[in-house]
Amino acid sequence: MRAFVTTLMVLAGCTRFDLPEPPPTIQPTHIVLISIDTCRADHLGCYGRSPSFTPHLDALAEQGILFKNVIAPAPLTLPSHSSMLTGAIPPYHGVRDNGTFYLDSAHVTLPEILKDNGFVTGGIVSAFVLDSRYGLDQGFSDYNDRFDNQDAVERQGEETTRYAIDWLERHGEDKGFLFLHYFDPHMDYAAPAPWNERIPDQPYLAEIAYTDECVGKLIQKLKDLEIYKSTLLIVSSDHGEMLGEHGEVTHSYFIYKSAIRVPWMIKLPGSTDPKIIDSLVGVVDIAPTICGLLGIDMPAPIQGMDLSSQIWQKTTANLQRPQYCESVTPTKYNANPLLSVVNSQWKYIHTTRPELYDLRSDPGETTNLADQEPVLVTDMARQLEALLQTVAPPGENATLVHDEQALESLRSLGYVGGAVPNNDTRFSIDSTRNDPKDVFQLHDLASQVHGHYTHKEYAQARAICKKILSLAPGISEAHFMLAKIAMEENNYAKAVKHLSQTITIHPDDPIAHNRLGRALWEQGHLEHAIQAYRRALEIHPLLPEVHGDLGVLLVRTGEQDEGIQHLRQAVELKPESGGAQRLLADTLSSQKQLTEASYHYNQAIEINAKDTTAHFNLARIFSAQQRSTEAIKHLRQAITVNAELGAAQQMLAELLQAKGMALEALVHFQYALELNPDSVALMNNVAWILATHPDGDVRQAEKALRLAKRAAEQTNHANPHLLDTLAAAYANANQYTEAVKTVTTGLMLTKPDQEALNKQMRAHLELYQRRKPYRESW
Repeated sequence: MRAFVTTLMVLAGCTRFDLPEPPPTIQPTHIVLISIDTCRADHLGCYGRSPSFTPHLDALAEQGILFKNVIAPAPLTLPSHSSMLTGAIPPYHGVRDNGTFYLDSAHVTLPEILKDNGFVTGGIVSAFVLDSRYGLDQGFSDYNDRFDNQDAVERQGEETTRYAIDWLERHGEDKGFLFLHYFDPHMDYAAPAPWNERIPDQPYLAEIAYTDECVGKLIQKLKDLEIYKSTLLIVSSDHGEMLGEHGEVTHSYFIYKSAIRVPWMIKLPGSTDPKIIDSLVGVVDIAPTICGLLGIDMPAPIQGMDLSSQIWQKTTANLQRPQYCESVTPTKYNANPLLSVVNSQWKYIHTTRPELYDLRSDPGETTNLADQEPVLVTDMARQLEALLQTVAPPGENATLVHDEQALESLRSLGYVGGAVPNNDTRFSIDSTRNDPKDVFQLHDLASQVHGHYTHKEYAQARAICKKILSLAPGISEAHFMLAKIAMEENNYAKAVKHLSQTITIHPDDPIAHNRLGRALWEQGHLEHAIQAYRRALEIHPLLPEVHGDLGVLLVRTGEQDEGIQHLRQAVELKPESGGAQRLLADTLSSQKQLTEASYHYNQAIEINAKDTTAHFNLARIFSAQQRSTEAIKHLRQAITVNAELGAAQQMLAELLQAKGMALEALVHFQYALELNPDSVALMNNVAWILATHPDGDVRQAEKALRLAKRAAEQTNHANPHLLDTLAAAYANANQYTEAVKTVTTGLMLTKPDQEALNKQMRAHLELYQRRKPYRESW
């Protein structure tokens, strides 16, 4: 019983060994924590992989501390990184899944602690799953979660390394902490050359090799800046990858060794002495150990342990200290979760049919000994129960229902959606629910659906959804995906049908109500769409996309004030969304509220400098306000991004022409005419410049006459403006008789309110009668 109590105290948050004197501390100039997402320990040379493709990580391990047995708390990115930066296990910090949870500000993070102790803190992440909306940015002075490709949901290590090097160069003289997250080993595996060529038959390993090269470049930069020797450098991972073991190809479902054993190495400042620590430790120990090495106490309670004492000891006895890990993914398929406690020999998994593995004789976890060791099962189940009862989280609720764009971003990274898992802290086992092993096929099929959908293989995705529903009719995700496929195929009636079934299964799913509103809108059922959007907001009033869509619909149906109110709410909830900013600006512009519209267009452009629509619409406002210089600037930016914007080309040409910049105007008029060859206005403008420009090298008599004739013919020679241009083209071609005849006809067509045009054409007539062409004074 005494050993049991000691174990429990360690699990519940004892953070230091009882030593006669405190361990020594270090004072690094920089701390760099590198997390290599989805990195199995056994794929690194320093963990026994032969041949090795990780020379830089291997060299790092040879100069520092290598922890041999490291357990991740969950096979998911956000929960595990939350543990990495807080020293708490998921039941305590409350982040149990990607996307549907966020890290509450009640939890103190490592960057917050270091910032309070004088460090400049920077974070650079490589996948949307760690976006700042999920709370991991707490304590970072600079949190880089915006990618060069603003439509991307992840970035390659090269881009991540470039930003890391830039950060180090800017903070080389500061006391700095840099958290660096690489996502490359995550599915889909697509390592760039030459790594994909060197390891063509193992794409996952190729990604790890590529990431090793990126880490090597970072280490070299530390050396070039002459701060490598004074840097505390830590490398670890959030979870591994199953690679087909136990039937799972990637990760997020099972918690077997391949998914939860990860690397962890530390290079101490001013030391190159290697050391291997065999004790069972966890990702949850990283933050308290960093603090321990610095002589800083992490605020209690936490479940991680400060391992600095083991690092400083000459010999390291095995702690016999258990670790916790979990997977709540099975709850999406109406199954029990997987909750585990692991020690140096035994691994117990608590679920409908418990599992027990002897890790020493069965490292692959292939033989379940639960029935043969009932006493041990009971003892370890009690340990787990006591732990979960001890770690009630401080936050009220960490659940987050995200906007639909976020949901799609997570799906594109391979994460299966579905019902939000139960947020019960203990995730108690319900004997009436399925065992996760029995419903894994549903998860596997759902993963395949998302893969096919991402590659627009809708027939295959639809067939798998139907198979899922034949096996388990209550899986709402299958209906939701069938609705998405129907929407892509413009079959909105079928989309409405499947979304209605989704809502029948989960009536309080705001995303399903939102998507239903969109499908009804596409069918023209605007009032029913508005009802669906209102229901979504009743369930969850903080969904920006719902406010945006509802706002547009209300404006269209005459409820301008309420519509604009919802559009403003969308921007308030998601100010980083350029689309939301532009949507509000468009509506305000249509309501002639130009000052506020201009502000939001500028916000959209600040978020995305390549937002051509925002540039163009802002230019329209400036043009209407006689601010042509500013309008021209934004039009130039719009066509720099997309030269095929005919309306922008035309407006730019018209403004340049009005400023007397005829040659540049001609270039844009002609480009716009190529894009829209039937535009009468463009034919007229090009013909006018080609016929009247004072420079003979610019004028083109034949082309000007051809375009002017075509423009006049398309309006049945009834537009005096066009006839004025045609007359100028005749005169430029020395056909003065036709010029006089044409301008005379045009004069007869002018109306009383066209006095300026009438006066201009009379002056032109006088020139043509004297057999002189008209030349503009540009």
